[in-house]
Amino acid sequence: MCLPVLLLTLTVTACGKSVAGEPRAVAQTVVRTTSTTTTRTTTTKTTTTTTTTGKPSTSDILEGLAGIWEGEYTCGQGNTGLKLTIRPPKTGLGSITTFEFFPSPSNSSVPRGSYTMLGDISPSGQLVFRQQVWLEQPPGYVMVDLKVTSPLSPSAKLLSGDVLMDNCKGFSVRRS
Repeated sequence: MCLPVLLLTLTVTACGKSVAGEPRAVAQTVVRTTSTTTTRTTTTKTTTTTTTTGKPSTSDILEGLAGIWEGEYTCGQGNTGLKLTIRPPKTGLGSITTFEFFPSPSNSSVPRGSYTMLGDISPSGQLVFRQQVWLEQPPGYVMVDLKVTSPLSPSAKLLSGDVLMDNCKGFSVRRS
């Protein structure tokens, strides 16, 4: 009997056959097979039920958001240029992201700096980027976390939300 298989990678083996594809929505297939054999008659009954939720999975959303996003954020130093480079998610790890900040047209005195972040979707459904490691730290600067409050989908063109630090307001970036 073949058991249901949840595709977590692009190629798996199910019931001895190679299965390839791209995971999209969560689907569940239940197959029940019963067989009764007499000396002359064989009866086989198969029941198949498929249910699809239609909502994109966490990995679908993070995969769709991969790319370069540019905009601004506001903290104590004023408006600051922001570039987020979101990489496709790693299984079980979330999405490794680079947070780069730099002078903006309205605030040319801001130094350049960058650090890595880890982006993942919280149980409440919000995308949160958490600070990880400095790549380039200007004197007196600290890393911040971001919480996306704009609608999430793999095809989103805008990410905006809160900068999770006292004396900071929000951020807004558009897909480049």
